Amino acid sequence: MRAIAKSRAAFELYPDEYPLLVRFRDIADPASVEEIDPANLAANFGPGISLKLITITVTDDAVTSGIRNLLPWLSSAERNSDRRLKNPSRPFLDRSLPVTIRHGDFVKD
Repeated sequence: MRAIAKSRAAFELYPDEYPLLVRFRDIADPASVEEIDPANLAANFGPGISLKLITITVTDDAVTSGIRNLLPWLSSAERNSDRRLKNPSRPFLDRSLPVTIRHGDFVKD
């Protein structure tokens, strides 16, 4: 990571290095989160939609903000003690994406 941080080159990720991609069926409901298969975007977004590549470039640009405007429920997730987006009554039995995904997956304080 230090070598990447010092470099200003763009790095293309291999498919096995892609981050988890998700979407919300209902942007107002964090429990509607679902994983997206990067090899089959057409399944979720329609014919002709595909992912060609993902690149990473380190910049000196300011960190962008505004995710809380798009996902206003993130503010309430911040107040949860475990910072999960959905807090079930039996979290050790439920390993679904809405339970395991956390506030910090979207926001770094």
